[in-house]
Amino acid sequence: MSWQEVLNKAYTEGKYIFVDCYTTWCGPCKAMERNVYPSKEVGDYMNKRFISVKFRLILPGMIMNLFAKDMLLHLVLRKCIMFIVS
Repeated sequence: MSWQEVLNKAYTEGKYIFVDCYTTWCGPCKAMERNVYPSKEVGDYMNKRFISVKFRLILPGMIMNLFAKDMLLHLVLRKCIMFIVS
C-alpha cells in the first residue's frame, strides 16, 4: 500500500494514521512486536481508531525506502509532529 493509499483509506474511514517505523536492530521495536501488538485489547483499540501501517526504515543498500520518503515529505510539508523511539 502506498502512502497516498494510506491517506485515502484514513480519510474515507474517518480514522487517524498510526505508523510503526522499525529497523531490524531496534530492541524496543522487537519488544512492541512481541509484547504489545499481539494483544487483543490493543488491536481492538487501534483498529477502531487508526489505519495502522508498519514499514522498515532502512533497507539493505538504501538509506530509506520510498514509502518512508513519501510519508516523511507529507508530514514535513504539513508541519506535523513526529515521535520516534529507537
